[in-house]
Amino acid sequence: MKKIITLLLLSVTLIIANEYKVVFNLTSGDEKSINSHLIKNIEALKKHYKSQGDTLKVAVVISGDSYKYFRNDVVTSLDTKLQSLANRGVEFQVCSMGLKKHSIKISSLDQYVKPAFNRTAALIEYQNTGYAYIRIN
Repeated sequence: MKKIITLLLLSVTLIIANEYKVVFNLTSGDEKSINSHLIKNIEALKKHYKSQGDTLKVAVVISGDSYKYFRNDVVTSLDTKLQSLANRGVEFQVCSMGLKKHSIKISSLDQYVKPAFNRTAALIEYQNTGYAYIRIN
């Protein structure tokens, strides 16, 4: 009987739980801005939604001056924090057009970063699947 009640409660929780989605358009090259407006914001939002029994799916589209924080040949103070976000399910996509413009090879990116055709295409795809758009520049 206890098992049946537990299963029913879990089922009700799953039905009531909401899934929220956000895509960050990251163009900033400022380490403090990335730390406060991206990293700390994602951590706070994930904690907030989890406390309500909900989930938050997060994607980050990388372009502009932010490339340097996602390169495996450049060490920054944000490396561990960004890797931690990726380990917790945050998706990172980089604008391939911008990589070409800045002569950055895909092989020099951190392994959790996936190439996208370009920033606009990635943002369109995320927004068309229900992601809210937030710009960080």
